[in-house]
Amino acid sequence: MDVLVVGGTGLLGSAVVDRTGGTAVSRRTGFDVFDDDPADLLAAHDPDAVVVAASVEQQSVPIPDYVDAVTAFVEACAGRRLVYVSSDAVFDGDAGPYEPGDIRTPGDAPGRRLQVFEDQVERHDDGVVLRPGAVYAGDPLSPRLADTRDALADGGCERYDDVYRSPAHVDDVAAAVAELAAGGWTGVFHAPGPRLSVYEFHERALSALGVDTTNLEPVSAPEEDSVARDRSLRGPRFETELDATVRPPEDAL
Repeated sequence: MDVLVVGGTGLLGSAVVDRTGGTAVSRRTGFDVFDDDPADLLAAHDPDAVVVAASVEQQSVPIPDYVDAVTAFVEACAGRRLVYVSSDAVFDGDAGPYEPGDIRTPGDAPGRRLQVFEDQVERHDDGVVLRPGAVYAGDPLSPRLADTRDALADGGCERYDDVYRSPAHVDDVAAAVAELAAGGWTGVFHAPGPRLSVYEFHERALSALGVDTTNLEPVSAPEEDSVARDRSLRGPRFETELDATVRPPEDAL
């Protein structure tokens, strides 16, 4: 199966390319979702499946232009398998843990852009959405983990123990994407990493890598802070229908 991975030079996209033997395209290789014709891209590569692992929701383009570009891209994928990697940011974090079918409540512009892309994929005849939480890696170490490691080396740091996510190792997410690309599932899947506070995640992940976390301190998020408190994810469908698994950080690392 020939797989085209849009965003294939990023952290997750690279892992998907490695796992599927697919072709990577991105702004780095000369394709821009907002400037280039997706029909030309698909005609040039003629893939069986298209994976979108690019963080296009982070591009600060006007919403009308964003909608037009996403619509054109999904329409260009007609007749092909389409896997879109969204994220937990379609939820505002006020009512986690979240199920795949829960009402989306994005609290910011990137979250709303994720929702737009999901809606377009839902209209595709052979499309599926995967929502992971925080995707991390150990080699190279993800930036947030690296910041904590460096702060500990300088004497110590604090991380929230009342803000929750479902972190997933990049290799586990890539395995799920590859499985979905080769299958016929539609709808939405959550990648159900364990529900961990930010503090718990950093402590477990860095300890697994041999970092001394003695001076990592748990603290509460300030009441006035606008951080999304609980974007953790439940994934019963993932667990019952897919062979892929999401390991806890102490095992993944």
